[in-house]
Amino acid sequence: MNIINTYNKVKKLFIDNNNFNYNQWSIYADSILPGLADLLERDSTDYNYERDILPTITNALVSKEKLYMLHQSFLTVTKHLQHRIVAVFGIDIDVDIILYLGLCNGAGWATNIHGRKSILLGIEKIVELDWFDENSMIALIYHELGHIWHESIRTTKENNITQGKKNMWQVYTEGVAMYCEQLLYDKPHYYHQDKNGWLIWCNSNKDIVISEYKKRIISNESVQEFFGDWNKFLDHSDVGYYIGTEFIYYLSKKYKLDEIATLNMDVITEEFLSFK
Repeated sequence: MNIINTYNKVKKLFIDNNNFNYNQWSIYADSILPGLADLLERDSTDYNYERDILPTITNALVSKEKLYMLHQSFLTVTKHLQHRIVAVFGIDIDVDIILYLGLCNGAGWATNIHGRKSILLGIEKIVELDWFDENSMIALIYHELGHIWHESIRTTKENNITQGKKNMWQVYTEGVAMYCEQLLYDKPHYYHQDKNGWLIWCNSNKDIVISEYKKRIISNESVQEFFGDWNKFLDHSDVGYYIGTEFIYYLSKKYKLDEIATLNMDVITEEFLSFK
C-alpha cells in the first residue's frame, strides 16, 4: 500500500488570493502521476467548468477549517490502515491511496492508472459533501478499498451489454463495496449517507425501492436516480447503495464473502429478483 498525500502541494499552489490556476493544476496533477491530468479532464467532460467545477474548487480552497479537518482525518485513518486490511481480508492490497484536488471527479474513485490500482480522494468533493470528519473519511476510504478488493478477487470480466445487466452489476458491486466498508469499520449496517433520517426512510420504503429497481432491471430502464449525491429517487440520494448492501447481507445468509464476490452473474440476478 502506498499513501500519496498532496495536501501541502494543494495549499501552496491554489490558495493564494483564492484563485484557481488551471495550468498550475495540470502541472500539479501530472506531478502526482504522469497522465493523471488527462484522465481527470476526460472524466469531467460532462460537467460545465464555469458552472459546476470552478465554484466547487473555489469553495474548497477558501474553506480553510474544513481543509485542515479533512487532512487530519486522512492522516488518522491511513495511519494503521494496512493492518486493518490484513486483519479483515487476510491479505495486503497493493494500491495507491491519493489525496488530491481534482475536477469534481468524485469524493472517492477506485480506478487503474498505468496498471496500478489507485484510490483517488478528491478534496474539492469531500469538502462540498461535508465528508471531512473522521467517520466520513473512514467510510470513504474503506468503501473504495472494498471495490479494489472485489476487483482483485473477481478475475472474470462481465459482458454487461444491456441496461438491465448494467443495473444489476452496479447494485451488486456497490453492495459488495459497502459491505466491505462496514466490515472494515466493524459497524454492520452503518451508512455514512445517514443524515436527516436517510436510513429510517430507506428502511421504511425498502419494499418500494427494491421493487422499482427490479422492474428497471427487467425493463432495461436507467437507474441513474439511485446513485450519486447529485441524483435522487423519491427525493433521496444514494438509495442504490442501500439496496445493494442489504442485498449482500441477504446473500451472506447463504454464501461466504469470497463466494459472493465471485458468484456467476446469472446466479446473482436470480438471487436479486428473489430478494425482499
